Amino acid sequence: TIGGNVAENSGGVHCLKYGLTVHNVLRVRGVTMAGEVVEFGNHGLDAPGYDLLALTIGSEGLLAVVTEVTVKLTPKPEVAQVIMASFDDVEKAGNAVAAIIAAGIIPAGLEMMDKPATAAVEPFVKAGYDLNAEAILLCESDGTAAEVAEEIAAMRAVLGKSGATDLRVSSRHPYPTICSFRPAGVMHPTYGLTHNISTRSSERICGASVSADVSGLSATPARLPRERILARACPRSRHA
Repeated sequence: TIGGNVAENSGGVHCLKYGLTVHNVLRVRGVTMAGEVVEFGNHGLDAPGYDLLALTIGSEGLLAVVTEVTVKLTPKPEVAQVIMASFDDVEKAGNAVAAIIAAGIIPAGLEMMDKPATAAVEPFVKAGYDLNAEAILLCESDGTAAEVAEEIAAMRAVLGKSGATDLRVSSRHPYPTICSFRPAGVMHPTYGLTHNISTRSSERICGASVSADVSGLSATPARLPRERILARACPRSRHA
């Protein structure tokens, strides 16, 4: 929901170009624990005083329960295309990400998968990912037809210099985005998976996955308290 996005300051693959929730919300109205109705931001691009709007977004409902959100509307891109670049080395693919940003290109989306990840995802999305490559990089461009053509050409040049062994460009629709949860659930049905992504932190784009084996549980999760499930699945964790 939009309220959930505000509570978590959520973002996705397109946050590289379009920003997180905080960059796309103009005004928030909510109710504090004391029952006071508060409002942060306005319908303009900026507001005087402390930036309490940014403070509220991502506060997970601790400052106020959000009841109304005014969002910024962005026109849907006329065209969207994706380059799939294959690499024979994971490090080369990672360096290609830095090379694209260093060239002044801000793609609509930029995702990297190593060989095990493509092997897991391809049976579900059937996108035609290169299963022989050690890593692939998905670089999305959107905008007008002229803008996309220019950006795709620029990214192809950078990727070629970065050691890409193969470059493919989607004809009409972008390659599907990564969804690791369903493949991971089939490969490891007793594992709980959490995936987190941070962008341009210390000039790096990185992701991390955390999983916990819950095969030792003696009862179904629905019949056990949440804290007990987490304690048994992650015995080293002190907090739920």
